[in-house]
Amino acid sequence: MTASDGAHHDHFGKSVSISGDYAIVGADGHDHAGEWSGVAYMLKVAGRDRFEANDSFETATDIGPVEGLQGWSGLDVHESGNADWYRFELTDAGQEEHFVRILFDHLPGDVEMRLYDAAGDELDIAIGVEDIEQISLDGYSAGTYYLKVYARGYTTSPSYKLVINARRFADAFEPNDSLAAAGDLGQINAEHAWDDLSIHEESNEDWYRFGLAENGMPGHFIALDLSHLRGNVDMALYDAGGGLLQS
Repeated sequence: MTASDGAHHDHFGKSVSISGDYAIVGADGHDHAGEWSGVAYMLKVAGRDRFEANDSFETATDIGPVEGLQGWSGLDVHESGNADWYRFELTDAGQEEHFVRILFDHLPGDVEMRLYDAAGDELDIAIGVEDIEQISLDGYSAGTYYLKVYARGYTTSPSYKLVINARRFADAFEPNDSLAAAGDLGQINAEHAWDDLSIHEESNEDWYRFGLAENGMPGHFIALDLSHLRGNVDMALYDAGGGLLQS
């Protein structure tokens, strides 16, 4: 293996550290008369992730406000003694189903995490021997928090995924959680769309009231546009008296 600055290593079946922006891997003069021709091998390259350098409280990566379920993959504790710091904001108080989680392969090394408040005081810690560590956000108020992810001892883990599940901020029509409190969309006489709507907490329902300027015809519809990766959303249509028409 040869790096762009000329550094090289001839180690087979081992993990090595090289400098430079990129590396070239291949057989050279040691391959006498095609001795290794056709041999199968696996190449694995681990470098600094996109959030580096975030090795301290002061240089923490700013994730910003977290609402709903969000994840960041391809992260790594890239060297011995390294720690990754993240800063995030809760827009509303945490509940029982809300958490911070890291997922990783435990074999290369154990990864742990600690949660801090905006003043740098430690709030909680996740230490274990599984491929997942988790800290509950239940009871934490809206505000700024810091997360420290690090490898135990002097081990390193090439890759981990960070997942945060927080309360989703209520949309502009809230509270509209019942037929009586339905958000008023007004009279509909053309195609309309409303963005940034959300089922912001578990068991939440969103109700809307609208009027039709004319009788419905073929080509008229109500539709939801969403990503099923974060959950399934259904809808039902009722008349003015609350009778179910279609679901």
